[in-house]
Amino acid sequence: HAKDKPHEVSKEEHVVTKKDVDFYFFDKEPSAKQTTYFVDGNEEIPYFELGDFLDMRNGLYSAAEADNVISISKKGNNVVLKRENGYPCKINFKKNTIDFIDYNMFTKNSFSNSLVDIVSVTGKDTEGNPAYLQRTGNEYSRYGKEIVLDLDDYDIDIIRAGKGYYVPLQTLLDLFMPSIPILYNGESLFFGNGFFTPDMEKTGPGEAFYSKGARKRSKELAEYSYNELCLALDFHYGLKESQHIDSFKELFYETGLDKKLKSTNGTTADRALYELVCVVLGGGHNGFSSPSSYAGSDARYADGIVLSQSQTSLIQYMTEYTQERMKAFPEGVPGYQEVGNTAYVTFDS
Repeated sequence: HAKDKPHEVSKEEHVVTKKDVDFYFFDKEPSAKQTTYFVDGNEEIPYFELGDFLDMRNGLYSAAEADNVISISKKGNNVVLKRENGYPCKINFKKNTIDFIDYNMFTKNSFSNSLVDIVSVTGKDTEGNPAYLQRTGNEYSRYGKEIVLDLDDYDIDIIRAGKGYYVPLQTLLDLFMPSIPILYNGESLFFGNGFFTPDMEKTGPGEAFYSKGARKRSKELAEYSYNELCLALDFHYGLKESQHIDSFKELFYETGLDKKLKSTNGTTADRALYELVCVVLGGGHNGFSSPSSYAGSDARYADGIVLSQSQTSLIQYMTEYTQERMKAFPEGVPGYQEVGNTAYVTFDS
């Protein structure tokens, strides 16, 4: 889109179609139907109407955080989402922008005092009694600045058609539910990715997820997946400054990953993502969960991949410290121990 013209999508420019698709949770059979939308006949990129998405999102959060609710108000091309704490997010469907006054406040846990919650627990058990970790009630926060995401920079369209406000599902998840993945295999929706592990990929929901086998992606899906990956990493990756990353589009171009990530071959794109996670970024907290449905459940990518220097060093240090620690604790480090008047609690991963 030309930057000197306002972004606007009319009903005549795009054809939005509605479809109820199967939604799998943790069983081999679908648990529900979910209203989903598709644009211009491409059924590989699911869109959600904002109201439907918030109904789903609030419902999923209600089990752990009953107070964590996002409300919605609509007027013309403008939509305002508001947390129960009063912090808003403004979406302009004419300008193609998403505006957070303070993203940390908009996404913080309702029970948390601090903006960035380290442990994410309420401090109470199911009966309301003090749990193992207790919250102090003190707050140490530095409030953030306004962030305006211009989706034109990523060639991602949000669409207003009739009374509906439609946004690609993955864009909604990355911005409003980053800790709760919902996957789409071109046919059905799948909640979470915990069951897509090597010993479970062909059982339970995983069997249905990979049921279509390895296959090509449409050019539109390949482009959107690449653009959304750039948006998500630009927005969320916390080590950009320390790793001298100005933008992930530049990084992908400089490392030669851009064409691979845009490939319509699901295996090629997956391997490029694996290389990004394990080699280019290579931090100890990066990980590759499982192959996409377009690559198939049998796809593996570790062969021929050389780990980054940071990961190699991390493994070396872990090995050295583990060997030294075994000398003091040959039967393993106890989770709780007292030395003099000091109690030591060990969280060992």
